[in-house]
Amino acid sequence: MSNRSETGRASRLSAFDDLINFLVDLQATYNPPVDNLKIDHLKQVHERASQAHQVVSVSDAAYRVALNKRNETVKPLNNIVRSVVNLVMALGLANGQTPKVKSLAKAITGNVKLSQQSIESRMDHFNQFIVLIGSLDGYTPDRELMEIASLQSLHQVMKETNKELAKKESMLTSARMQRDVTFKGEDGLLQNTRRVKLYLRSLFGDRSDSYRQVIRITQVIK
Repeated sequence: MSNRSETGRASRLSAFDDLINFLVDLQATYNPPVDNLKIDHLKQVHERASQAHQVVSVSDAAYRVALNKRNETVKPLNNIVRSVVNLVMALGLANGQTPKVKSLAKAITGNVKLSQQSIESRMDHFNQFIVLIGSLDGYTPDRELMEIASLQSLHQVMKETNKELAKKESMLTSARMQRDVTFKGEDGLLQNTRRVKLYLRSLFGDRSDSYRQVIRITQVIK
């Protein structure tokens, strides 16, 4: 979700708070006959939306940390795989497995996307690659990061960070859905604003200064 979208919701929260303050300033003039138009109820609506918005902010921050960690884990993968392939080819270790080695390497390094689906596909091919390289006689690299144990460790870390990212993404999605209810639901920010405006319109008329002030206050709540 873009920062612009988050800023927009923060602006709506601020405008709704301004609307409540405007109603408070009206004092006895604002005395609706139903509870869902009363100021106490509107304050509850604002509090629910504010809390839901805060949960999204926290969840989004956690998601971005997990995303960066996963991406940093995946970052060296292509170079390591290419180095392994070059070593295998240089030493002539493939023993008829050259097409398979190159095919798996291409499946891993040819996809530069970092979407959840593409990462999972690359991890699967990387696992197959490790098994194949580990089966080749004479594969004894002189660099630790190319050793089978290191490749297996990298694969495991990729799995763990990707799993954590999926968890954080699920939590963020759930938080956004809950926030949407507090903003767009029947008893949410937008519907309550609409009802208050209709009540004030009936009270003051749509050409009054008071109603025009309400329109200015609530113009961002759409």
